[in-house]
Amino acid sequence: MYTLPMLVNVQAEVYHDGIFRLSLMREDIPVSKRLRAGFMVNSDLEYMADLRYIITKISAFARITIAIWVSEPVFRSIINYNIQTSP
Repeated sequence: MYTLPMLVNVQAEVYHDGIFRLSLMREDIPVSKRLRAGFMVNSDLEYMADLRYIITKISAFARITIAIWVSEPVFRSIINYNIQTSP
């Protein structure tokens, strides 16, 4: 894994059968004082966008994740919403 400018992480892999995979990811992009964003894109046609709203400064935040991936016959999408609390 290598960190590019703007704190974007890039990961490149070559498998033994010649398949090349490239992934770009960035988490915790400050959008506003309490809103954070993130994304992930890779060469397998998988995409993820992440929005987090910080409810309190210490303990909790809400997260909405939208993950989209394309398999050969089917286009799929997932929207996930959960509330996480930090210890």
